[in-house]
Parts: sequence; structure tokens; C-alpha cells
Amino acid sequence: MLYIERQPSSRSIIFLIVLAPVLYLFSLTMLEVRSGDEAVYAAMAKDMVATGNFLKTHLYGRPINAFPLYTWLTVICSGFQSPSTFTLRLPAVLALWALAVISGLFAKRLQGPFAGTVAAAMVLTCVVSFRVGSRAQSEILHTLLLSAAWFSWYYWGQERKQWYRAWGIAMACLFLAVLAVGAKAIFFFYFPMLFMRRSLNLPHHLQSPAHICMVTLFAIAVTAWLFITPNQPFLTWNTTIAAAAATRPTAGYFSRLFHFPWKCLLYLCPWAIFIWAPFCLALHQFEQSSTACRYLRTIIFSHALLFWLLPRTSPLDLLPVFGALSVLIGIHFEIVIRRYQHIFIRVIKISAWIVIVISALAAIAWLGVSNDVFIIEGFSPMRAGACAALLIINAAVTHAQIIRPKTKRTFRSSLLWCICGFRILSIGLVLTLLTWANSDRRLTAQALAGHAPAEYVSRPDDNATPQPVEPAPTVTLASLDDEVDVVYLHSTPRELFLVETFYLGKRIIQIDNPAQELPADAKTVFVLAPREPAVPSRAWEAISPKVDMTLRRRVNIDINRLERRRDGGNDEALVVISRRPYPRWPDYTPKLFRLYRGVLR
Repeated sequence: MLYIERQPSSRSIIFLIVLAPVLYLFSLTMLEVRSGDEAVYAAMAKDMVATGNFLKTHLYGRPINAFPLYTWLTVICSGFQSPSTFTLRLPAVLALWALAVISGLFAKRLQGPFAGTVAAAMVLTCVVSFRVGSRAQSEILHTLLLSAAWFSWYYWGQERKQWYRAWGIAMACLFLAVLAVGAKAIFFFYFPMLFMRRSLNLPHHLQSPAHICMVTLFAIAVTAWLFITPNQPFLTWNTTIAAAAATRPTAGYFSRLFHFPWKCLLYLCPWAIFIWAPFCLALHQFEQSSTACRYLRTIIFSHALLFWLLPRTSPLDLLPVFGALSVLIGIHFEIVIRRYQHIFIRVIKISAWIVIVISALAAIAWLGVSNDVFIIEGFSPMRAGACAALLIINAAVTHAQIIRPKTKRTFRSSLLWCICGFRILSIGLVLTLLTWANSDRRLTAQALAGHAPAEYVSRPDDNATPQPVEPAPTVTLASLDDEVDVVYLHSTPRELFLVETFYLGKRIIQIDNPAQELPADAKTVFVLAPREPAVPSRAWEAISPKVDMTLRRRVNIDINRLERRRDGGNDEALVVISRRPYPRWPDYTPKLFRLYRGVLR
């Protein structure tokens, strides 16, 4: 007897709406801002707000080759104020949620509410969603806009025969995608059309007056944009962010050919077990709209094959086809569950038990941290207790929703509850530890601002020697917060310290020559520099200790170490976990910077 999955009701939609903020918003500010792209977007947003110039992107007061769309959204989400970590990453989350909505609506149109619910759920709960949905980057905007272009082109054109509207919406989305990632959006949109079958009659539609009219308007809009904003990049690889990514080491070509498909499957977990269904010929007979499914399969297959064969590509380059893939899996999900439900239910229950056991063990470990059985230096007992409580609740809810004998959940709901359990487990354990272990740059900014003591500087040997203790500054950036609008960074263009300066919370302007570039009419200026600026017209005062801007720490674990307890007594802890400075390269030399306040004499 075939298993029949209940059709989704309004409760299923409400469950997804509640699930979305739980999965994303609570962990949005945990990890440190990344230097490659997130800190760049934050700095550009600060410059836009400070100068009022929203057309041209600037970084630390100087023009930069970058696409503006994500920065605009960051400024809007920040209320036209300086962005925080939350508002910096919020546009990525909103774009992911919007992708879930349009994918669900398109799948519902093709196959019904069941397919729509599954497609939206897949967009929200894939591993790749958790990665791109919590980072400030333009690729998720690219994915949203291209998916909207492909879906609207098919719905308004192929189904409704309103070709002017179809091409108009598609070109509007494509123009916004160009503002997000550049010319590669045009390639992504048109490339699959080279391989589409006669049922779509693509040659006729490409030569139609509707397409010619709308693509002409699109070309005029792009040309006008490039004319209004001179030196604005159009080619995707002509940006500062792309140049930084191109310098990263890559694996060999044949090694990448082997690992590429497996990484794709890993990013699609746990929905990767359904990836075969849309491409199985035996299941094509159950498709209510075979033309639409062929259209989506062509989009996916053409890009997948191309980026698999091209060198120096990543599975994340296939992110624009994520929406199309979720629609196809939503269409085929019901028939696959009917046939293989008994196997998938066992997998779900085993996964649920894994969540319960690991959550319980992790909760016990966090309780040990809060009671000094295990000591994690710099980790408060209250925070450890909160993590333990979160994991205990996670284990209890997972057991009640999936394992309990009286539970009559559908497989779809059980899968979502299981994914939610894994996500909460990762927040309460993995992300919490990563936040503690990888916060060097945030601590550097806190030391500069006076919120935290300056850390000692590591020498290039095994024994870290503290710097001589200097008298603490009488005033700090934190105590002068209301007086400081701009901090001038005196450094080389290669040493911008994007993350450290982001956590200072001020607009940064990079200067090469303080004597010539500092404003002469400003009574007080603040400069972050390796030494006191050579500007005799001002009286300089150090308002921070010397801090090594390149200092990094690694985790060190000691077993059965005698450690002073938090209550003041001496006791032997089972495990002491700390973070100690280490030399990053053999000839490591500290880059000592400090904040100075300069007042006109």
C-alpha cells in the first residue's frame, strides 16, 4: 500500500513562517564579520550615509570598483544609519526568504500546494541556505533576481501569452541583477536558452518584437547607468571583491572535477537524497506541466555541466539555479515519498536520535563549563548555562515531535523538525564555539576602543613575551563616543584592517600623508596610526594602548591543569581551553597601531 502524505494546510504555511526567523535571525550576529566582502559592504554603506552619494561606491573615502545593490539594501535596512552586524547581513536573509516565496508560488502554480510548500521549505533549510543566508554577499541577490526573471518569463509568457509583460519583468530583474553582480547575470539568463527544445519555440520568441523592444530598453538603462556613474564596473571580474577572491589558492583541475559534484551534494543536504527524482525518466509521467519541468531542467543541467568543466569554479557558482532546483524537487517530492516512505522514515528517526544524543552530551558539557569542571577562558558561566538550556529544550522538542510513539507527523513535517533540531544544535554548540574561537579582530577593535584590555604581542618564537606595561590612557574612544564621527586611518592601501575598523563603529577615512590630508579647520581629529602623526600644529594624545592589528590566537587545550576558579579558590579542572597568540609566519613582526587624538594648538 502506498503512503499518502497529507496535503498542506494553513498550519504548514504558518510553521514555515515561524521557522524562518528561528533558523536565521537568532544566529545572524554570532560570527565575526568577514574581511573579503562583508566588511567591504559595511564600509561602503558608512561612506554612502556620511557623504549622501548613493550612486558611486567609496571605501574609506576613496572610489572603489564595486556593484552598489547590496550596499543600497544595507543602507535601507540600517535606516540610513551606520550599519551593525545585524543590518549588514539582513538583506541576505530577506533575499533568501523572498527566494523561498517565489519558488513556492511557482511550484504551486505548476503542481499544486504540496509542491509549493516543499519548494519553499527546501530553500529555507538547505546547508547552502544557512551559508549564504547569514553572510553579506551579492550572490543571494543574484539568485533571487535570476529566479524571478526565469519564473516570470515562463509564467507570463509561455502560460499567459503576455510576452511584453514577460520580457519586461525579466529584463527589469536582469537589470537589478547587473547592479548586484555585473555582466555575468546576462550570461546566466541567456545561456540556457541555447539548449531549450522546440516546445518553447525560443528562436521565435528571441526574434519577437516584445523581446527586441524590452532588450533595447534594458540596454538603454544599462548604458544610462554607466554614463551617470563614471568608472562604474560592468564586467564582474573588474571589482575589488572579485580581485580579492581571485588571489585565493585553488585545487588542481582534475581534483576539482572529482570533488565538485560531492560538494554540490553536501551543500544541498538534507534534500540531496531527492536530487535524482527530477531527472528520473520514470517519474516524468507524473509531471502536470512537462514543458515547465523541461525548461527548469535545461536551466539546471546547462549551468551545472558548464561550471563543472570550467577551471577555478566553485559549487557556489551554481547558486543561481537553486530556486529552479527547489521547484523541481517540490514537484517530484510527493511521488517519491509515496514509494520510498518506509526508508526515509527510518533515516529521519535515526537523525532525530543523533540530534537528541549530541544535544544531551553538549548540554552536559556546557553545564560542566558553567560549574568550572571544564574551563573555557573568556566564556561566561551564564552564557554556558544558556547554551545548555537551549540544547536541553532542543532535545526535548525533537523527541516530542519525531520520536514519541503517539506522534502522527507527516514525513514533510518530521523532516523540517529534524532539520530545525540540527540547526539549533549547530547554534548552541558549533557556532557558539566558532564565535569564541574566531573573534581576534573583534577583540582588537575592543582593545582600541577601550572596551577590553590590550592583549600582549606574540614574538616569533614558542614563548609569547608580553610588551612592557604602559600606563592606561586617561581617555578612550569609548568615553569620547559622542565626539567622534570620523577616524582617520594612516596606513598603506594594503593595510586597511577592514574588520577591526568596522567594530570601532565609526566612519573610516584612509590617508597617506596626515600633514596634508587631515582637515585643517577641524579642532579635534582622531587618527589610527602606527606612530604619532607628524603634524606639529596639533597636540597629540594617545587614547588607546598599542595593539597588534595582525595578532591571531589559536585554541589550546590543557588536561588536568591546576586553574584558579572563578570563585577565587584553587582547584584542578578536568579541561582548560584557552586561546593563545601564535606567530602566523616564521618572520612574523607585530603591526602595532594605536589611536591618537589631535587638538589644534
